[in-house]
Parts: sequence; structure tokens; C-alpha cells
Amino acid sequence: MAAPTGLTVTASEIVGAAPFAASITAEATDPDSGPVTIRVQWPDSTVTTVDSGDPATHTITDPTVAPIIITAYDASMNASLATILTAVIDAPDGLEMMDRADGTCGTPWFLPGALSSCPAYNNASSDDRQLVTDSAIRFVNHATCYKWRGICTALIRPPENLSGCRVRSTHTNHHDPGYDLSWWVPGPIRKITDVVVDGEVIDPRFYRLVNNKRIKPQAPVGEDGPLDPWPVQFLDRPIGAVGTWYVVVEWGRVPPPALVNATRRLACEFLKALYGQDCAFPDGVTSVSRDGMTMSFAPRQPGQTGIPSIDMVIERFGCDRPHNVRRLADPAAEKAEVRRYR
Repeated sequence: MAAPTGLTVTASEIVGAAPFAASITAEATDPDSGPVTIRVQWPDSTVTTVDSGDPATHTITDPTVAPIIITAYDASMNASLATILTAVIDAPDGLEMMDRADGTCGTPWFLPGALSSCPAYNNASSDDRQLVTDSAIRFVNHATCYKWRGICTALIRPPENLSGCRVRSTHTNHHDPGYDLSWWVPGPIRKITDVVVDGEVIDPRFYRLVNNKRIKPQAPVGEDGPLDPWPVQFLDRPIGAVGTWYVVVEWGRVPPPALVNATRRLACEFLKALYGQDCAFPDGVTSVSRDGMTMSFAPRQPGQTGIPSIDMVIERFGCDRPHNVRRLADPAAEKAEVRRYR
């Protein structure tokens, strides 16, 4: 039996603020004249199944930039080729998504259960275990200049002044290396997740990531790619509308094991101090508070705890030296619109 064919998808606007009610209607044809079921997988992994032609609805409660995957199935569960849409859902107040409590993106460095060998663990409440875990990660994250904040996602909407510019040229002495996305995120770009032009996801064969920072259009011989010249960008139109385009990237670094282990040790010392047990903090620690897990230290170098084994690791994986400091963007240049996500 053949899989359904001719899958067509009609969607409501899928760009907005959370909580966001989305509606998708899809239709397909079974070559064997049987019933067709539409399966919609939403960004939070929830799945909705409806009959062909019926609307599938779902409320997306969390900010995200993620795919919606629509597939048609026949009675024997033969699947059509999927159609993928990209949902761009902002925080409820219209601002970009805020950091988690620990200040990182992606998978947490460790969970409170990793502190089970800490002497204060058994007597601590689950809230306090989470509190010291978040506080230790945030402290070390800040002390290392956010170099290891995890794998983050950002939506970058290039500026209007790129519109209509060609990347390839007939002049042999001209070479455009592409558009530099690294200006707009504070860490190395790991991959380009999506490029969306006029609301349509562009096939990855029409672009590539160069040196973990630039998007470079490309096209097979004899074809014109959709990114060369660069698409038009009307900044007065909402993201995802006709006449707009954007790039979704993953960026950042995963913390090295030595830094994670030092942070776990710091969380344990926080927990012991919180419960009045002997801890490794020097006498310079003047106060400990449950309100946001704040600690006051006697004057020392910024980002130091006073525990040599922890401070040594923080220094090893910490902030760049002055000659490696990130370059500065021209304040007069037209800037991209950037939204950062977890």
C-alpha cells in the first residue's frame, strides 16, 4: 500500500507571545482511497492527531524557537513526507526569553541529586538543594564570563541593508564571505538550525556555516539559490511574514568536566554553610542568606571563593585575557534583531 501523497498545510500565524494558541489544518490523499490521519507534533513534543481536513489546535505555553512537524498516515500507518514549520514564540511580556535560575542554557550542568554525597544533603530540603545548585552554577558561570553557559538558541533577523545584495560576483577580484552572525551572539555558533524566508524553511543545501560564524549562500551548479541575492527584509513586518527572513542558530559551549566538578563542590559548601555545618569557606565569609542564596565575602579577587581547589579551576577556564576580548561592533552600523532562547 502506498503512503498518502499531496500533503498540504495551512497554518495560523505561528509567531507571537506565549501562551500561544496555534491552529494547523492539513490534507492529504490516500492512493488506495482509504482514510487519512494527520499527525502534528508540537514544539513541546505534544502530538495531536485529526482526520484529514480537520484543524489541529494546541496552546504553546513556553517561549521557544522550534519545529512543528506535520505528517499524514493511512490506515496501515504508511507515512507521507513530513512538512516542517518553525514556531517562534516569545515570552509573555514580549521580551526575549529570560535565563533559567542557574543562568545557563540547554541541559543543566548537574541536578541536585549529584550532591547526595554532601554531608548536609540528607538534612536539606529539596528547595534548598535546588537553591544551592542554581546558585553555585550561576556563581561559576559569572566568574568564567559566561563562556560555558551551555548550548543556547538564538533567532537572528539580519538588517534591512542586506536586501538585494549579491554574494557571488562576476568580478574575479570580489569575494563576499557571507553574513557574519557571530556579532550577535556571545559564543561560537555550533550550527544553523533553520533559515526561514517569507515564512518558508529553506533547504539546507542552499547555505552553509563558515568558520562557526558566517552564513554563506550556495547553490548547485545551474540553480539560483533563495539567499543570493539576500532576501528582502521589511523590519516593520512581524518575523515570519512575507518580506522578512531570519536565521535560527545554536551557539555556546558545554562546560568541561573539571569545571562541573568544581561547581558541585561549591554547591556542597553552600549547602553546608546554609545548615550551619563546618565548611571550607574561609573566615572572610561574613553572611549567608536563603533569599536568593547570597553570600558575602571579605575583599578578594572578583570571582574567587577563597577555596583554592575551586578557584584554581575557575581561573583555568575563566575569562579571556585582554588580547582575546571580543571585538566591538560599529555602533553606527545597522544592527540585526536578535532573540535569545534557552
